Order: sequence, then C-alpha cells, then structure tokens
Amino acid sequence: MTLALLGLAVVGLRARPANAQVPKVTASEVVDRETLKGFVTWATAVSAAITDINEGSRLIQAVRTEGSDYNVGNMYLILMTPDGQVFIHGEDPHIDGTNVSEVVDENGTKVVRQMLAAAAAGGGFVEWCWDDPQDPGDPRCKDSYALQYHSQVLGADLVIVGGYYQNLSNAGQPLPPVPHPEVTAADVVDRETLRQFVHGSLDWLLELVGQVGFQRATEWKALMREEGGPFKSGPIYLFVFTPEGYVIFHGADPWREGRTVIDNTDFRGRPFVREVIAVAQGGGGFVEYFWDDPTVQGDEDTGTPKVSYAVSYKSDLPIYQGVEFIVGAGFYRDHIDMS
Repeated sequence: MTLALLGLAVVGLRARPANAQVPKVTASEVVDRETLKGFVTWATAVSAAITDINEGSRLIQAVRTEGSDYNVGNMYLILMTPDGQVFIHGEDPHIDGTNVSEVVDENGTKVVRQMLAAAAAGGGFVEWCWDDPQDPGDPRCKDSYALQYHSQVLGADLVIVGGYYQNLSNAGQPLPPVPHPEVTAADVVDRETLRQFVHGSLDWLLELVGQVGFQRATEWKALMREEGGPFKSGPIYLFVFTPEGYVIFHGADPWREGRTVIDNTDFRGRPFVREVIAVAQGGGGFVEYFWDDPTVQGDEDTGTPKVSYAVSYKSDLPIYQGVEFIVGAGFYRDHIDMS
C-alpha cells in the first residue's frame, strides 16, 4: 500500500544540488548533447540525495511547472524504474504509473528499452524519432540521455531520462485482476457508503501491492482516475495527502499533486484540510465544508456543501516504517442523501 502511495511523491527533485562536484545545468540551458547530459546528470545527483518524503512531495510541482529548473518547453524529465515503469512524467501526469518499456518511436525502434540499457550501462544517449505537432520546425529525430541511480528513500534503482519531445501516449498494460472494492464510487449515496468506499479502496491497494509488489504498484493512479470506473464517478473520487498537507494523489486533477494544501480554507474561511487531517488521525471521520462543485454552474463564488470522509494509514513496511497518509473521498450534499 505505502509503496503504491509513494510512487510519485518520494522521488521529487530538490531545487539545489546535492553534490557540489556536479555542476548545475537546468532545462533552459540545454542547447546540445553536452548540456543535455549535464542537465540529466545534475537532476540525477539532486534526486539521489532525496531522503524525506515531504520534501519530495513539495518538489513534484516544480518538476512539472513550465519555466522551472526541470521543465522548459519540450525539455523535461521522466523518472522510471529499470523495467520501464513511469514514476514521474514531467509533462503529462496521466502517464504516471504506466509501463512504457515496449514503446516504439516512429521508426519502430524500442527506444525506451534502449534508454534503460544505456542507463544501466552507466548512462548514455539514445536517439528517438517523433514529430512534434506543436513545433513544425523541430527535427524529427532528437537525442535523449538516460542515467540510473539508487534512491535512498525507495531503496531501489531508478532511471532519469531527459530529452526533447517524445510520444508515450499509447503505452500501458493492464493491472492483474485484483477484486475491486465492494462499494465503488458510483455506489456512494450517503455517509455510510462513502466510509465503505474509502476503506474498501485501501483494502484493494493492500491486496494489489501484495500481488504485484513494488515495480507496478503505481499503476493504481490511472485506474483510480478512470471516469465511470470503480474509484471515480463524477465528483466522487479519492484523495491522498500527508499530515503536512502535501498532495500525493488527487483523483480528479493530477496537477494538484505535489502542492501544499494544509492552509486551504473553504468559501466561508473554514480550515477544512486541517479538520480532515484531525478526524482522520482520530480514527476516521467526516468533515462538512463549502467547495466548488465542477458539475454546478454558478457556485464558483459561494461553493456547494460537501462532506468528506478520511482515515489515517500508517505504514508498517521496513522502508517506510511509520510513514502516515491521509486517505479520503467526498460527495456534494445537493446530489447525495445526507443520512
């Protein structure tokens, strides 16, 4: 469970070099092969120094923010496991959790396999050929650079890839048939079914990780965002954050991940995030507040009454002993029975 939750959060990049011997080269400074290699080498050094989950969560936003040290135009980072499982895609978080090892470029070359091999061999360049539809003057074939390192937080090897435009949208493979929660998002009609939905989703994650282990655990994100699937039905979806308020997972909007929400207030000034954390740490409970319902026109300034249920989960796995997560979901009262 914990490994699944941490998949994308714990490998965020720090904003300062971890080793003074590695020169800082940012995404905006990449102009040729040498600076591309320098960018990936610097990013790898700072990533390898990450030891704190909250620091990693904070920095996910920077990794995905246009204009940051890690993301400028079509120059950004992809972090994956040595078998091709994406942890962080700097441009498109919907690819997070996808296995891209069998992806081929427009020439039919298995470029991801080549990148993984180059990284395992100590780092290297791989040419990939994709036409960037947003840049008519961009050369079709471009360089990427891949480098492998050992993550102190995960206790596992990871690969960082930097390079110009690539298309991974057709990648992916299904998860094993782990039984879905008995109460799904579409079954939430009141407080009790909301509570059952949250707890059932946690049980599903525990069983999933027990079957597939660490390497494919992050694929839960794609399934949990699937509209009409077991974990999302309109405005009913799951969220996960740390007690410090760093968003690990957001079922409706992946761009919220990595942001700090601890001080968020509702439309009436209520510090509802802090209240959600408090009831979760108290054994699980409900919080009522006013929030914008994306399915309702005209509530952008006043919000719609919403009820969320959250529970705290503490890991007992050796790598993440004692790490705590707040897991929950909510519904809008105007659409659901309040009993």
